[in-house]
Amino acid sequence: MEGTLNIWDAGESINLKSSELFATSANFTEDMKDNVSKNVLIFNAVLSPNGKYLALGDDFCRVSIWRIDYENTSDAKDIVKCVAIYKPDIKEEDKQNDSVGICDLKWDYQSKSVSASYYGIESVIVEAV
Repeated sequence: MEGTLNIWDAGESINLKSSELFATSANFTEDMKDNVSKNVLIFNAVLSPNGKYLALGDDFCRVSIWRIDYENTSDAKDIVKCVAIYKPDIKEEDKQNDSVGICDLKWDYQSKSVSASYYGIESVIVEAV
């Protein structure tokens, strides 16, 4: 719930990846870093049908998409690259009244986009690749 991702090989009992997703700045591109807070609560998590991406919905109503295809990368064990972040425009009074929140995330069958359903604002589709 606090944003730590662990990927295990259950057969071999080996930890393949372990990353504090939002606390590890190397997970983000420079232009993404302005939209990131280290203190994040994850409310939704959904794995793409192809198993290569993880979509997360957080307490700031953001949708972040992470590449978890560890087999095709030379990244360090603690690096999990964020490939997209969607941050909705929320009115200041809605932020104060807690009248907006993320409800659900669903991938399309091709693992190319994620639909995000919200309480209090319109739903969106976020392109992953």
